[in-house]
Amino acid sequence: MAERLDPNTQIETPPEAIIYAKILQYGSIFGIGLMIVTFLIYIFGILPAFVPPEKLPKLWHLTAHEFIEHIGLKTGWDWVHYLSYGDILNYIGIAFLAGLTIIGYVAILPFLFSSGAYIVGIISVLEIIILLLAASGILQAGH
Repeated sequence: MAERLDPNTQIETPPEAIIYAKILQYGSIFGIGLMIVTFLIYIFGILPAFVPPEKLPKLWHLTAHEFIEHIGLKTGWDWVHYLSYGDILNYIGIAFLAGLTIIGYVAILPFLFSSGAYIVGIISVLEIIILLLAASGILQAGH
């Protein structure tokens, strides 16, 4: 059976862990708030919809691939060209939340290298590169 820690034991949290956690905490709050605001813009019709809501029930039976093909939107980052549409504007919050990990890793890099955690720093740089390549569409999985 595992030993239990004394509840009075002080555990020191490294500064890079606190910074990373704060970025995720406040970034998540901001990203969810952004999603709420852009959703309200969509449902109140402040911006026109790329796919009119009344047409959605007729499209629900389609697979994701068929849906994208039917509405004429390309996959990848093509959505950024359609941010003037309320339903596409919602992607901003999703993209922001997806990028929080990259922002967090970039923020802690100086702490990792200055503390001598070179291996962890190099792994973090590699993770940043891989995440950026994946987000750019250069690295793809599936079809």
